[in-house]
Parts: sequence; structure tokens; C-alpha cells
Amino acid sequence: MSRAHSAPTPEQPFEGEDPPKGSVPAPQRYEAPAPPERAEVPADEPRSPSLSSTEKRVLAVAGPISFVLFMLCGLAFGGWYWSWIFFMIPGVLYRWFHANDEN
Repeated sequence: MSRAHSAPTPEQPFEGEDPPKGSVPAPQRYEAPAPPERAEVPADEPRSPSLSSTEKRVLAVAGPISFVLFMLCGLAFGGWYWSWIFFMIPGVLYRWFHANDEN
């Protein structure tokens, strides 16, 4: 008996079927988008004046010193309710050093 239609072999699936299990599709190439270009700052805009090295050092230690003062006053004198004021020292110093800024 002859068959009119032969069954496809496993290597040749019917059209529209999923590929057989175990086959790996070809990898797709991904191209990353180009990074945006940096905007140039106009030269005519004034820049904020930089701090001196002494002012930078003072601002760097103001935070830890305010914490130490807070802990000392809180533990030694029980002044937890008022010693929070020491945390304002770094902000006051920052504004003092930038008093002449136009902004």
C-alpha cells in the first residue's frame, strides 16, 4: 500500500509549528544606545566662589563635633531635650562661609 502523504521527520516540523525542543534560536544582536552629549555651561555665567582649605576643614569636622557635643550634654547633664541645638552648628557655619554669595 502506498501512502499519499508521508509524515514529516522530526528535523522538519510543519510550517507554523514551534521549533523542536532542544534547539536554540540564533542570538539577537543588541546595540546599546549612544550616551547623550554633555551640555556645555556658558562661560558668561558666574560660578560660586570656592571655599578656602581652612573653611572646608571646619565644615568637615562640624558635623562630628556637633554629634559629640550632643552625646556629651545628653549623657553627662541629661540635656537631651535642649542639646539638639548643636546639630544646627554645621548649617550656621555653612551660611556664615557663604554670606557673600549672590544666590
